[in-house]
Amino acid sequence: MNLTEILWALFLMTFLFWTGLETQKGEIVRLLRQRGLMMRGFLAEVVLAPILGWVLAQAFQLSGEFRTGFLLVACLPGGLMALNFIRLARGNIALAAGVVFILNVLAILLAPLLVRLFFQNAGLRQPGLLAIVLLLLLVVLPFYLGRLVGEHAEKFAHPLSKALNIASLLLFVAANVTAMQVRGPAVRELETSAIGAIVLLVIGSWIISWLLGGKDLRDKKTFALMTSIRNFAVARLLCMDLDPASQLVGAVIAFSGIAVPMNMIFGLIMHWIGRPAAGRVQPRTA
Repeated sequence: MNLTEILWALFLMTFLFWTGLETQKGEIVRLLRQRGLMMRGFLAEVVLAPILGWVLAQAFQLSGEFRTGFLLVACLPGGLMALNFIRLARGNIALAAGVVFILNVLAILLAPLLVRLFFQNAGLRQPGLLAIVLLLLLVVLPFYLGRLVGEHAEKFAHPLSKALNIASLLLFVAANVTAMQVRGPAVRELETSAIGAIVLLVIGSWIISWLLGGKDLRDKKTFALMTSIRNFAVARLLCMDLDPASQLVGAVIAFSGIAVPMNMIFGLIMHWIGRPAAGRVQPRTA
């Protein structure tokens, strides 16, 4: 693992531990039982975003390895990086944690099928057991440790939550700063058509998920950010056997290099939309 990957791993574990501390018992299960909202959210993530990716690939006449990398990212739901932007946007963190976990399981299960049906000659590897172990270590374990501390050591929960909140933010910033060394060159090598396809996929994902996100503003923010941040982590696992200098790997890196700052700006804008007026109490986001 390089420094950027280590920082991402530390960010995820810290953030999910904090989420566990802040989430009430049974809250995620209750939120996930909103069948209508869940069905619309999964429709956007698993069906409409990949279709939009294919349409854009056709419209911009993407070709070769870049087209393969672009479509691979478009087909993989459940980007874990969305969690921090959802916090920034005052979205529904508890809902996001539950949905992102399910989407990552789905992405891991979908990956072998996608490789066999659409990317058979791309040289991609199956994520297999490694992806499952990473998901358990980086997402499930920290979250449930946070829940245990929140339930059985309440007097430590509040100060620990504040410390973890700050720590996860610093780790997120550090991970993005180190990632710029790789993302920058990858984005600069793109043609105008490739940049246009990525930008429109992000914007289109915002629009689709906002329209399908129900009436609650926090849910709209949550699904918009989750859908537009595709699953770069699983995509990178699939590309582990490829030459880092290949256009396919470059497409995955460039997608994150464009989607991350776009969602940072979107999250900042959403932070001020629906913000309580002065003197009103801000409800918990988790």
